[in-house]
Amino acid sequence: MKHAYTNGILLDGTEQMQPEAHKILLTEDDKIIAIVDEGVDLDGYEVIDLHGGYIMPGLVNLHVHLAGNGKPSAKPRDNAALVRKILSNGLTRAVAYRMSGDYADNVPVTLAADGSLQSYPAPSDVNESLRPLPLSGGWWLDRRGVSARSVFTRYTYAGYAALEEAPSPAQLLEAVIPGAQVTSVVTLPMTTQEAVADTAAVNAALKELKADGTLQSIVDKYITAE
Repeated sequence: MKHAYTNGILLDGTEQMQPEAHKILLTEDDKIIAIVDEGVDLDGYEVIDLHGGYIMPGLVNLHVHLAGNGKPSAKPRDNAALVRKILSNGLTRAVAYRMSGDYADNVPVTLAADGSLQSYPAPSDVNESLRPLPLSGGWWLDRRGVSARSVFTRYTYAGYAALEEAPSPAQLLEAVIPGAQVTSVVTLPMTTQEAVADTAAVNAALKELKADGTLQSIVDKYITAE
């Protein structure tokens, strides 16, 4: 998949770096392939508007003790609580969601808080394998990348994939089905691949969904898996 991150402030991670605006970060299959100036042709890219946010390299610590700072302590460590805290991070985890209707075959786009179009896919990034998988209780397993601000268009996956180029933002907004939106989102403590491989465990946990949105049985399973 190819993505273009626009309207952001770039920090490139070099020693003498300065914040740079009016740049576009291009990625393909999760790898950065170029940093270009605004105004280039973005045909074939899914455009993600950062709305003035910062984009920078990940911060990596090659040696870290997740349990603490390494100082001796007489207090017993609560490993279960530690794992729950680690798993509470939403990065890279699978998502289950509910919709206001049956829009599983409709391509979603994401709106910004002001109702403008924030992100949408390139036709080359859409295929039948990215359609959501049905779960129990009206839940669906996301494989496309939805959020609480995702809405659904009249474009089907097959129809959108057949387009030669992405519709304009105005055309996509016009294609949004009135009232067709994501109504609930739950982040799962597993990757999408793991969730696809074990939908029975996801279904069982969704039945135990707490008011605060946590899925305790799945968390406990991953604590004791070893």
